[in-house]
Amino acid sequence: MKADSSTEKPLSSWKEISAYLGCDERTCLRWEKKFKLPVHRAGTKPSKSLVFAYKEELDEWLKRRKPGDPLAENPEGLKPSSLSKRWLFLLAVIPGVVLVVFILMSLTGKSARGGQNEPFDFKIENSLLIITNRNKTELWRYDSGLQSLYGEDSYRQHFGHRHIGNDSDSYLPWLQINDINDDGHTEVLFVAKTQDDSPQSALHCIDSRGRKLWTYEPGRDMTFGTRHFSADYALDCAFVLDMGRPGPQKILVMARHKPNFPSYVAILSSKGETIGEYWNTGRFSDCALVDIDDDGNHALVLVGTNNEYGKGFLAAIDPDFVWGGSPQAADYRCPNLIPGSELFYILFPRTIVDRLEFAPREVISFVDLLKHGRLIAIAFNSRIIFELNARMEIDAVIVSDAFREKFRKFQEAGKIPPGNLNETALSENLAKSVVYYDGERWTTTPSRNKKNLFIYLQKEGRKNR
Repeated sequence: MKADSSTEKPLSSWKEISAYLGCDERTCLRWEKKFKLPVHRAGTKPSKSLVFAYKEELDEWLKRRKPGDPLAENPEGLKPSSLSKRWLFLLAVIPGVVLVVFILMSLTGKSARGGQNEPFDFKIENSLLIITNRNKTELWRYDSGLQSLYGEDSYRQHFGHRHIGNDSDSYLPWLQINDINDDGHTEVLFVAKTQDDSPQSALHCIDSRGRKLWTYEPGRDMTFGTRHFSADYALDCAFVLDMGRPGPQKILVMARHKPNFPSYVAILSSKGETIGEYWNTGRFSDCALVDIDDDGNHALVLVGTNNEYGKGFLAAIDPDFVWGGSPQAADYRCPNLIPGSELFYILFPRTIVDRLEFAPREVISFVDLLKHGRLIAIAFNSRIIFELNARMEIDAVIVSDAFREKFRKFQEAGKIPPGNLNETALSENLAKSVVYYDGERWTTTPSRNKKNLFIYLQKEGRKNR
């Protein structure tokens, strides 16, 4: 019987992957680059990237794209004759397609000539955002007034959509060019980020002609427990939520207090109006849109750290129902917030490795999508990888090479007793120690927040329309 990639134990290093394929590690790296060997990556630094692969995916890849045979060079497996027929077909239909596109562009006022006036790319010079068209011709300039603005290279890393960089880290957008209000023209979303991490950062929405439509300034005075926090907040990202729906778009903003723990995400309308906020007593690190119920509707998955419990967390929230705060006890509870609208709120256990690093708390620093609504959550200090299925149940706990190396160094320093690391027992214990908030208490049984069951029913209603 073929193994199920959603339950089998992954190969968790280049050494294991190359041994399984019967080649050396350098060959695996070449196959990944040239032939798209199905290897998954996650991490924060190139030297400590987490690499893992599933045997079933490798087997399928070997069948379809074995390096050295014609199939590898021609992934679709098409013969030259069939390619020629395809080209003849395309040559026959292209004139008609061009005519239809021209008519549609004329009707919407977006002709080829008019497109030259639409924002497409950018430059950063000192405090200036310079917007260009497709031909790199300058259209207009916007002065942020901040001389310590990050440079163009940094903005390039945070331009467009959330993506994974060459260092296997997640980059959330500071700058997006998108048709936000569905008017047929592209607007610019610009987070003015400074190198000194100033709380003066703000989100500016600018139209295609360089006119500022609105500005969003983050933060307000808040109280958690007996502590009062000022309105000094810095923005970490702002981007359009791609929900696959027509009409004006929603915008996600992530902000954090300077220098203390409160942070929040806000959902804005295309006019810059706040239509939802979710607060967490700790930092947010990453986020992603995930179809956790396989129903065509996306949930907003947020990860980071929870200061009260000192653990990494994952929260799943319906983007149409965003309010309140994370589950907290009296010393951290905010009297201005109602209970949060999360469908799931999960805390991940700590390990001996991250505790010995004297980290005050663990952080889930990275979340990434797998197939069929599954995802992985990466712990920053321990480098443990938690794999969850679409029902937010733990399918696997992966011990990475980075964890093994840290464990070995602590043994050599005499901080961990000598002996072999029992990875199976460690993975099983960590999986059993994951806890869920069910709306009233913490439980090791995978559970939704039952107080927000009506939100789930609303999702089901949208699904069945």
